[in-house]
Amino acid sequence: MQRCIEEALAKASAAATTDLAAEQLSAALHSCAASAAACAEASLRSSGLVDAVPGVANACGLLQTEEDFVVGAIWSQIWAFLGWYNAVQLVIIPWVCLWMFSSSVLGLARFARFQYQLFRISIDTLLLMVLSILTQVEDWFTLCTQCLHSGLSRSVRKYFRLERDLKRATSFAEYRRAEEALLKFQSRHSICRPICRRPSGARLACSCEEHLQVLHMELEKSLEAKGTEDLAKLEPLLVDQAGGVEWSRVPNAEQYLDKLCHCLEASCQRRKGETAALRDWLVDRRKAIGRTALCLSGGGSLAMHHMGVCRFLLEEGLMPKIVSGVSGGSIVAGFLAIHTDEEILKHVFVPDIVQRHVPHRWFPHWWQELFNFLQLGVLVPTEDFEGTCQAYFGTWTFEEAYRRTGRPVTIVISSNFSRKLPACVMLNHMTVPRVTVASAVAASCAAIGVMRPRGLVVKDPLTGTLAPFNVLGESFADGSFTAEVPKDYLRSCFGATRFLVSQVNPHVSSFMDAKGGVLHSLRGHFGFDLQQRARMLSEYNLLPSFFGRAMCQATKHLSQDFQENKSGLTVHPPHVGLASVKAAISNPSLRDMERYILQGQRMAWEKAHEIRIMMLLEAAVTRCLERVGNEQASSTPYCSIQPPPEPTVKADVLIDDSAAGS
Repeated sequence: MQRCIEEALAKASAAATTDLAAEQLSAALHSCAASAAACAEASLRSSGLVDAVPGVANACGLLQTEEDFVVGAIWSQIWAFLGWYNAVQLVIIPWVCLWMFSSSVLGLARFARFQYQLFRISIDTLLLMVLSILTQVEDWFTLCTQCLHSGLSRSVRKYFRLERDLKRATSFAEYRRAEEALLKFQSRHSICRPICRRPSGARLACSCEEHLQVLHMELEKSLEAKGTEDLAKLEPLLVDQAGGVEWSRVPNAEQYLDKLCHCLEASCQRRKGETAALRDWLVDRRKAIGRTALCLSGGGSLAMHHMGVCRFLLEEGLMPKIVSGVSGGSIVAGFLAIHTDEEILKHVFVPDIVQRHVPHRWFPHWWQELFNFLQLGVLVPTEDFEGTCQAYFGTWTFEEAYRRTGRPVTIVISSNFSRKLPACVMLNHMTVPRVTVASAVAASCAAIGVMRPRGLVVKDPLTGTLAPFNVLGESFADGSFTAEVPKDYLRSCFGATRFLVSQVNPHVSSFMDAKGGVLHSLRGHFGFDLQQRARMLSEYNLLPSFFGRAMCQATKHLSQDFQENKSGLTVHPPHVGLASVKAAISNPSLRDMERYILQGQRMAWEKAHEIRIMMLLEAAVTRCLERVGNEQASSTPYCSIQPPPEPTVKADVLIDDSAAGS
């Protein structure tokens, strides 16, 4: 046995590796133990001690069977191969595979949902086009039916004649007379549906009429009151919707509000000497009433409808102080920024304004637009449009325009950073006082496929030199992509609480409230569905490009809220739809301007009652504030030149600087 162990040690020392030497030594010891156990068992059996034979194997370390030894050797080899790190991997890898599989399933589900939304958007768009054609057919069929009906009934024929007089009115006085005649006829004959949107007293309870009589009595008392009692009686009434009454639904609300405005102006007239106290009181009343902002939408050449709306507001003394313009509406907003009310009515918002600076045009001829699109990828070269804006608006800045007219005008543009969704940028006399109005208008009109994005221009107040303004970005696009009606900004910056929106964009008619038959209701439903799905996809950047730009800008535009709500009033032409896109990208002629301005006035005439209810108190408070000198604009003589002459502030500043230097 000793010789066996010595031979095993010799083999182990001669082995190449440590593991092999350990295996040889272990095998030798196991062989020696087996030989010793065999000798012990033989001697015990020869001595007759058979019961002690099983304990020999335990004493020699041979209790394990050969199978147990093989299993232990295999397990030791597996554990040596795997180790602790590999064992942990065996636990984690199944969960990782499950997570990757579930992520793939979720990704496929989201992709399928995204494709479904795109499919529904395309279907809704197709249905809107079909429904637009069907609504036109329905209107023509209704007109033919009415003509046949008018030949059978004398009362229907008279109704159509009154309705025709209403549509052919060329002034607000004629419109009011035709409207009153139509209402009087409808009260006697309950036949055709009413055209006028003025509310009737049948919708209100008698308590409102009684309350209105009480208010009239209180106003009579305020006219007779002396001292400060008249102002105390007017304070609870000079608020928005006094007593919780929605005055736009009250039939005789205009007479009451006119009388309230008369009492307010009479009370202010009696206090000419109390300028400071009266000014503070009027400022508090304006806060209680709230302020209205006029929002002018885009629409290309169709934005000239805004001129008719503004003419009505100026003629009636109901023009809001706060104005915002976007895209085509920024052109009208630019005119409002640099011209006084007198100039606008006399020589700006007139049909021949479009021919004032020949050969400058807003849009080239149709054949030139086609050539520009094939050569440049846009309809209007940026340089030509900049020249037209320069001819109409000169180099007036927002600050200079505000000093001249006292009217805070905001022009909306959209950012144009690559791989970023566009965001709205507001330009006015507070944010960019030295930026020129012409560059802001040109940037706000840079719609996709119409013009390329362009930058802003700033003017040095001392030298009058123009330079690029790159603080906010190098180029900007059409403002209607991000804020067709910037209500949130106008609320925070100017404290606007109500909004008078003039909406003439051709495609927005599908998203307005449906007022008509079944086809109009279906068009409104599919338009709202398209808007909801576009809003859902507005944050994705996976849409295909259109004219080299990401379609996310289009979905960003469609996701806006175009509906009329309680905080505002929307006027829009009834017959402007997708078929008017050709007119929107064509330069208006003199005849087109006459039609646009008259249709814009009709838009306001149809909702004159609601506009007067909204603006009467605010306009009266504004007039009283101007009389006490709080918001008096700088006195400027009437200017018949277009645009008005450059301000002379630069020369005065240079003289003061030279005097200070000497």
